Amino acid sequence: MITAGAGERYRLPARLLHWLMAPTIPLQLWLGWAAERADTREAGARLLHLHYQLGVLLAALLAMRLAWRVAHGAPSAAASEPPWRRRLAAATHWALYAALLVLPASGYVLRVWRNEPMDVLGLFEVPRLFASDGDLGTGYAAVWYLHTWTG
Repeated sequence: MITAGAGERYRLPARLLHWLMAPTIPLQLWLGWAAERADTREAGARLLHLHYQLGVLLAALLAMRLAWRVAHGAPSAAASEPPWRRRLAAATHWALYAALLVLPASGYVLRVWRNEPMDVLGLFEVPRLFASDGDLGTGYAAVWYLHTWTG
């Protein structure tokens, strides 16, 4: 991976991707929470479908962000920063990327498992990579907990 020089800031594409994603993530958390607590099943399903569609868009932004990061690196921490703090900052950054990968992947599995619509804003369908037998047992619950607690 390439590393940008010390004292530099993130380049414009990285900053734009960050600010496209940053306000959307709390909205995603709220949509998931609200869908679980909706007054009616229909309202919950609508909120969950919006949560799914936004999740697909966030996954696409994350793919672009990771590609940019691998190709262009990140600014180095100041040389005056203690090594433990630089390592902790890097580990935290990559842990956030990992969570942002686990969330759409587990959400996708949940959506397919429940045989729910896979359209995104009426523009395209996300393909189903496996078939569901509709059994919402232990495996489904494990993925649901992974998705929920990662969020």
